[in-house]
Amino acid sequence: MGRNKSSFIITLLVMFILFLSLISIVFSLGPGAFFRFELILLIILLLISINLTKGVLDGKDKWKALIKFYMVNWVNIIVLYFSTLGFKEILLPLAVTGIGFIIALIKVDTQDFRDEEPAAEEEKYVASEKGKIYHLPECNKAKRIKNQVEYDSKEEAEESGKKACDCVE
Repeated sequence: MGRNKSSFIITLLVMFILFLSLISIVFSLGPGAFFRFELILLIILLLISINLTKGVLDGKDKWKALIKFYMVNWVNIIVLYFSTLGFKEILLPLAVTGIGFIIALIKVDTQDFRDEEPAAEEEKYVASEKGKIYHLPECNKAKRIKNQVEYDSKEEAEESGKKACDCVE
């Protein structure tokens, strides 16, 4: 989870408050077709939010999907407002959805920024032609090797019969 821990906690809190407020709104509606529609929509949105929140927990890039999710919630809240409710009843879910939307928007922007950074070069490894151990090029032991052989991966070095030095993680 690492760097997504705070984002996950905030997203979880936003989802929790959003669904508590939506549940109270839906069950305050009178019986009828509109209540059934909103109840089914609430269940569908709840299942989608669980999937998206789990994706955030797993470190997957679900922020663009969360933006769409919050936009759908806004539309639903506006429909609820114009159908039967006053502004006071929709204020909390409207505000919480806005907070979630802004957080997801910020995360998408920072994710896009990170994606634009140049990719790090793959790690190279070196060993002596006759030695049994391979090293990272910056290792002090590697700097003393006279007849170096270069490997593009750990696997390549190990296939040639070399074992990893302590400098290799």
